[in-house]
Amino acid sequence: AEFSQSLITFSTCSSLEMGGSGSKQAQLDKFGQLLSVQEKEALNSCFAAVAGSPDAESFSENKLQAYLSGPKLQLPPEIISRLFGVLRGEDREVQVTFASFILNGSQLLKSSISQKSQCIHRLCDSRAPTLAGLQSLLQTFLQAVLRSPCHEAVFPHARNWTPAGDNLSVLVSNLTDTLRQKLSRSSSSEEDVAESQSVSVSDVESWLISCSLALRVFEVGFAFCFYQQAIRPDATPSDIRSYLGLDSLDARDSLASTERLLIPIKMQHPIFRETFGSKLLDQSSLMLLNSYFPHEFRGKLYPLFSSLHHGESFSTFCKQLMDKGPTLVVVRDTGGNVFGGFAAESWHYNPQFTGNASCFLFTLLPKMGVFQPTGYNENYMYLQQTAQTLPNGLGMGGQLEYFGLWLSADYGKGHSKAKPQCTTYGSPMLSATEEFQVDLLE
Repeated sequence: AEFSQSLITFSTCSSLEMGGSGSKQAQLDKFGQLLSVQEKEALNSCFAAVAGSPDAESFSENKLQAYLSGPKLQLPPEIISRLFGVLRGEDREVQVTFASFILNGSQLLKSSISQKSQCIHRLCDSRAPTLAGLQSLLQTFLQAVLRSPCHEAVFPHARNWTPAGDNLSVLVSNLTDTLRQKLSRSSSSEEDVAESQSVSVSDVESWLISCSLALRVFEVGFAFCFYQQAIRPDATPSDIRSYLGLDSLDARDSLASTERLLIPIKMQHPIFRETFGSKLLDQSSLMLLNSYFPHEFRGKLYPLFSSLHHGESFSTFCKQLMDKGPTLVVVRDTGGNVFGGFAAESWHYNPQFTGNASCFLFTLLPKMGVFQPTGYNENYMYLQQTAQTLPNGLGMGGQLEYFGLWLSADYGKGHSKAKPQCTTYGSPMLSATEEFQVDLLE
């Protein structure tokens, strides 16, 4: 019964007596029960902007095309056409009525994952959604969100990071990997899955439940679709953030203020005060990594070390790294691979492994992947510099002399040994070759 009910998302106008009866305010109250007063005002303004008049009772697909293909969002025509169908629901009218817009629009913005899944399924392809179609839709929303002036107005800090560029397709491949694996069990090859494997509503729902970042991208994208009227010259970022569930973004030390950010803020540490930018992290890789940080650490990053800025010295690296709390170490080897590890505790010299199960290893190029602890052992973090009988360097995962990630105290040398996988993190070889040379370290 619950599953059946979850599919009844976009109701018919006739069954709900939407028609033209009653004032717009009455229809807002009746069909916008999921919305706050502020959200109702924003959706009402959006309808007027699309229709071209505050007195209009409906709008055509051409009106929606003109509205959403403009400079604020730039969605492609085929996606807007499918969104028009979602907003119209099962209404027999050619146009989207005000009541239908409020009901189905509020469900896109505020409903459960089950209901959002049906919408996303319809946006993939109105006839036969496939994995390839879902990947294309996700990439479209990522591009629209990141390149929209709305995003810059709401998240001005994002401009401090390198734009995502071509890495967006790498991120999309990573985010849909769990769904690909599920579908591949019923297909002869992964190539067949990517090209033609159909995707059901339940497939989309299970994927969104397991991939919070993909869900958040769609949520922000839908919010930009309907709330872009709020992005006006006199609107402050805090005004707009309230629509996206980020009301307390400016509140100091508030967990709710930063944990829902797609991209973390690059801060200047109040004590260490480093200001350099990253050459290895861009917006797409930051979105992925930020979604795996423990909730209390999401949303803010403080630069500590860059071999370009501080020089190629393991001693300096350790000085900048130790006793600083949770840290992200990112490496580019001379083969062009970019990879690293997240340490959930402060680094300090210790002959034993330290850390906890929130640590992870990752790769960003040529593929994206995050590898969390397997539970096989607790060899999360290791750091030594002047030991006589133990290896000197920084290591994560595996065992002594056979780390998942190793940076030697003899600066510039490292290894990533995993045959077939690192026992601690289940990661493959991260570097281009098992023994590697460091090109850049942050």
